[in-house]
Amino acid sequence: MLSLRSISLCFASLSVCLLAACSKQQTEQAVVDPVVATVNGSNILQSQLDFELERTLSNVPDIFVDERVKGRVLDSLVLSQLMAQLQSSGMDESELSELDKEVAAFRQKKLVERYIRNHVEASPVTKQQVQDYYQNNLDEFGQKDIKFWRRIRVEGATNHPEAQNIAKTLSAVASSSHFKQVTLAGVNFVVTEGTNEQDNLSPTFAKLLNATNSGQISDLQIDGNAMYRLAVTKTYLQPAKPLNQVKREIQKRLSQQAWKRAIKAHGDKLRAQADISLVPEAS
Repeated sequence: MLSLRSISLCFASLSVCLLAACSKQQTEQAVVDPVVATVNGSNILQSQLDFELERTLSNVPDIFVDERVKGRVLDSLVLSQLMAQLQSSGMDESELSELDKEVAAFRQKKLVERYIRNHVEASPVTKQQVQDYYQNNLDEFGQKDIKFWRRIRVEGATNHPEAQNIAKTLSAVASSSHFKQVTLAGVNFVVTEGTNEQDNLSPTFAKLLNATNSGQISDLQIDGNAMYRLAVTKTYLQPAKPLNQVKREIQKRLSQQAWKRAIKAHGDKLRAQADISLVPEAS
């Protein structure tokens, strides 16, 4: 049987153990988020440093985080804290209120992004969808008609004493190959060539060129004091880029469209389930 002294010693030992355990727990709680720096009385906590380390180094996963790296990130935090303090101290209530709105908007944006990640699913893009989009939108990937044109133009023709004769002669030309063979006594004319890819074409000229098919010659045109006729000598269909070169671009585009549709559909369901009332503006 234990003596009274032995029992007293047991209770004393138990008390010491309990006190030690409590002391250890309190110490652990106290150092859960220790202060790593103080800037003008404002603390920077270990959790803030850890978050900044993870955020800053997330794009360089192979980097070894040693004390030097931690020191540089902490120094950046200190400088950020100092700048924030100085900026906020110089702002009035209106500016601070505006800042609070920006912070609230940013917080809501992040919450929405997390909600979408957790609750919205978009249908995956299939190979057939990519193929169909490519075939239906070849012009987006470089396919286009290249038109080669030839023009005969007489400057100042409308004011020339022989204006009627100039117009008659130009109108009688039956082929663009005859442009350079036109005979206009005492009248200078210019024959030029180009394509519809040129950047310096006037809107009127470009519209006429677009309406003229290969092998055709336009009617006589008046441009200010000038007269001219336009011919399309040939056309060339420039092919689109191969599908394997633009496949990822198409997948990305279709994926974005799928997500927009999924978010809209999910949003419609949320609106139907929620109690929403819009307050009319005061007149």
